[in-house]
Amino acid sequence: MNYAVIGKNINYSLSPIIHHANFKSLGINASYEIINIDDIDKEIVKLRQLNGFNITIPYKQELIKYCSHISEEAKFVQAVNCVHVINHKFYGYNTDIYGFYQLMKVNHVDPYYKNVLIIGAGGAGRAVFYCLKKYFNYNLTVTNRTINKARKFTNNIIEIEK
Repeated sequence: MNYAVIGKNINYSLSPIIHHANFKSLGINASYEIINIDDIDKEIVKLRQLNGFNITIPYKQELIKYCSHISEEAKFVQAVNCVHVINHKFYGYNTDIYGFYQLMKVNHVDPYYKNVLIIGAGGAGRAVFYCLKKYFNYNLTVTNRTINKARKFTNNIIEIEK
């Protein structure tokens, strides 16, 4: 089985070390590599040969157009960070939502009557927004470098003058 993390300029990633240790401890014969991508369109054929891959900056949103199936959460946030490849078809998911939800739960964060500022409207920011909107009763404000991207999620926006 072959897996990877894909992104741009991600040689710093510790994902291969972490995943290889997990594979070894579970007795799974699999590989996990870093694939630096400059142009995702040129790498799609190579990615279809994998069993699955994680996505990081800047491709979480762009990869959606290649997915045959997208989970409901990933559709809402318009970002995938995890792809399962079945018969060369991509099945996209967003596990950031679940991860953030578990973080809130494990730390016993009071889910009611909170004001939250989300900085950034990219894939991770969208996942946090989705989680807080769906599972908690928070008043959410979003700020982002491009205001239109933030407006797609909320009317509570902090506009910073340039």
